[in-house]
Amino acid sequence: MRFRILVLTLLTLFAASSALADDKTPPLKVAILTPAFGIRDNKAGYEAFPKWLEANYRVEVTLLIPADRKTIPDLEKAAEADVVLTGLTHVELDEKQSDAVLKLYASKPLVGMRRSHHGAGFKVPKGSAVDSQKYGQVTFGATFADHLQAKLRPREGQADHPILKGLTVADLYPKEHLYVHKSLNDLSVILESASGEPQVWTRTHPTSKQRIVYAIHDGHDLGRSEPVRTLVARAIFWAANADENAYRKKQ
Repeated sequence: MRFRILVLTLLTLFAASSALADDKTPPLKVAILTPAFGIRDNKAGYEAFPKWLEANYRVEVTLLIPADRKTIPDLEKAAEADVVLTGLTHVELDEKQSDAVLKLYASKPLVGMRRSHHGAGFKVPKGSAVDSQKYGQVTFGATFADHLQAKLRPREGQADHPILKGLTVADLYPKEHLYVHKSLNDLSVILESASGEPQVWTRTHPTSKQRIVYAIHDGHDLGRSEPVRTLVARAIFWAANADENAYRKKQ
């Protein structure tokens, strides 16, 4: 009897200490830049994803939504984030906010969603070292060239990549078509079209050494597909060079 009591006491103390250690783990700070809502109907997915992320992981999410196409309220909060997820597109930011966003893109661990590598409408001062038209290729390693109707598949050897492992590709098809990409040769492609066009990839920037992920998905896909949410969450942790399992909440 005494032995059973001792074992139960030790197990209780171990569980308490594990919970305490988990509670002391600082949350990963994630800033999410959404598209300008009204351009496309993916608002619900972008607004639901932070709640899902915080319910499943020890993260602290700051959701930054353009109030109109010209202003992102509280944009300065993104500077405090450990990693930035961006779906930002179809905005007309002034020089100050354009500069702030492009500096985030050039310095933070970064996950880009559909359209984030083109069409943002950034405005930078003349003579700036940042090219507002070529930021997609410079940062993400590729930019939009055309639409593509094709099947999605893992690139050979990538089915067990930490971002993809265990997910069914049929559940990851984006609501809209795939893209033809004008890309550089330093991408580590995870998902591609049947013709070999990159659709989801990782990249370590050759200059800044940032870890960067691009995914062909958007708010529609985040809202309708648990596997897409899982893929994007894993992309966030990969970009932050953080162990996903260390931040996963006990269910």
